[in-house]
Amino acid sequence: MELTMELHVWGGAFGLPSIDPECLATIAYFTQTLSPGVFTLIPTSPSAVPTNQLPSLYIRSTNTWIPSFAAITAFIQTATSISMRTTGVVRDGPPLTPAQKADSAAYTAFLALHAAPLLALSLYVSSANWAAGTRPAYSAILPFPLAWTEPPAIRAAMTRRAEHLGMSALDTDAVAEKEERLEAAAAAAGWVTAKKTVREMLAPEQKGRIRLERLAGDVLEVLAAVDWDGVSRETRCLGLAYLALMDVTALPRPWLSDVMREKYPTCAQALKKLWAAVFPPGSKLLWVRDGPENRVLRVGARFANGLIKDVPVFGQAWHRFWAGVKRRALQSQAVGNAHKGSVGTSLAANMLFLTFATSAVLGFGSMAGYGPSLRSLGGLPAFGLPLQIWKRPLSGLAGAPYGR
Repeated sequence: MELTMELHVWGGAFGLPSIDPECLATIAYFTQTLSPGVFTLIPTSPSAVPTNQLPSLYIRSTNTWIPSFAAITAFIQTATSISMRTTGVVRDGPPLTPAQKADSAAYTAFLALHAAPLLALSLYVSSANWAAGTRPAYSAILPFPLAWTEPPAIRAAMTRRAEHLGMSALDTDAVAEKEERLEAAAAAAGWVTAKKTVREMLAPEQKGRIRLERLAGDVLEVLAAVDWDGVSRETRCLGLAYLALMDVTALPRPWLSDVMREKYPTCAQALKKLWAAVFPPGSKLLWVRDGPENRVLRVGARFANGLIKDVPVFGQAWHRFWAGVKRRALQSQAVGNAHKGSVGTSLAANMLFLTFATSAVLGFGSMAGYGPSLRSLGGLPAFGLPLQIWKRPLSGLAGAPYGR
């Protein structure tokens, strides 16, 4: 019996099937390994799946969820009821030697530890690339109104992932806030602020170009030396995904793509070869875009969850509670107690959560002085604009705005 599977992934951006490297790698793996029609692709976000992680594989016949690239590929390798390709686009070739298996494991770990932070610098930490490229891409992927809550959380997580590289100056939003505080303090103290020099007015990518090239070189030099035909299919798919996202040129400051193409052409050539083998011209992917996770009630619950997590103190407690609810739901599915065919939580649970979460956000937001900000949601600029501003109105002791 064949299994019908749903692969839940981040949607496409920059001309690629997915904006996330692990999701893109899983798509590449499936296109080479499984027969057409065995799986469908569901573009979504982590908040829509019980695992709270993408990629996630849902097997409808057994009502089972499998998260992460490593776990999904391990399942595909061991499953016997899945229709495997007999004439794949890419063949694995002869079995790997012990040395090749060790190399595959080492390169897989290298991509996660070193290539992922470098990619985060380019797409997420850089304010210019985030505002003009990555943020609008997420706005196009996510249904209304999730573009207001989920992308900032993603960027914050990616910024922490690249923090050890010491290039926080690329985040000009944070730098500008710090400079404004310093200038205000200097003005209050009566100090005269000196004009910025020509170097200070340069973009952070220009000022830190040498260091960025060194960081990129530390990663690309290793990837350029990889024999992609001598590693596992899983490692090839991950390498393809990371190289493809590094090569994105539809950014205002594509410094990573420039470095790869100008100084490490071997990586660009490897990407071209791998891409042609996995996604040949004319190949199509089977997407299902109107799934139950995009229904109004569930989108509303996901949006409310994103809002409530930002409420001080209470938000952290709620996040732990909701994670426990999802964990118990997965455990129930594992023993066959969940409703068959359910994707996510039940309708009643979503209704209860949406009502409680919205009330809690408004109540706690008002107590913390955020009521005016929540009421101003309707005045926010259109999704995807390069500049997003959300200011909290100043309130007096009685709770009314100053000037009234």
